[in-house]
Amino acid sequence: PSGRGALAQGGEHGTWTASGTKCLYTFGASQVAFAGSSFYLNLAVDNPSDPLPQGSSQNAWQAQIAAKGWHSVKLDAPAVSFTGAGGENAFAASVSVLGKITDDAIVPSNFAQGADDNWLLVYFRTEQAVETGGAMLLDAPFGFDFGDYCQLRDLPAYQHADYVASVADIASQELLRLRMPFTEDSCRGSKSSPDAPSFDRAM
Repeated sequence: PSGRGALAQGGEHGTWTASGTKCLYTFGASQVAFAGSSFYLNLAVDNPSDPLPQGSSQNAWQAQIAAKGWHSVKLDAPAVSFTGAGGENAFAASVSVLGKITDDAIVPSNFAQGADDNWLLVYFRTEQAVETGGAMLLDAPFGFDFGDYCQLRDLPAYQHADYVASVADIASQELLRLRMPFTEDSCRGSKSSPDAPSFDRAM
């Protein structure tokens, strides 16, 4: 066998059934999967309602097989967790469920047409934690230009929550506006597409 057969369904072939997070393919009486066969599945799924990082222990995909073989009763093989293959940018072991940004707003310091040195006050709330190594990407509409090295500075101090106080009172779940840590060279401008006329992306 070439190892490239299809999992047909209907008639004398197998059948697909789904229940919760499990998808089961039951072989027909005349079907067989030879040792060394490879299977590629294209599945349509509904994402969880809550964000789920790719590396979370709850974000583990598994495959399991069961058959009689030479036995008189069906035996279940141990479930095998996906580990990914092919290195970076190839097949991953799992996929992330991204959270949403809410309470987002951008307020310019100058509304005048063609104004230079216009400071943008950016506000947003993340649904999940952003850990070390995270980044923020901001795309501007056509015509705006951040420059090769975009400039950053803090919001006015009175708009920031006190970090120590916020940690002590985190149980209140009050909406807190915390300072985003950065350095003077943290932000770089780039083009959102090859044909963009300016550096309209800040990261």
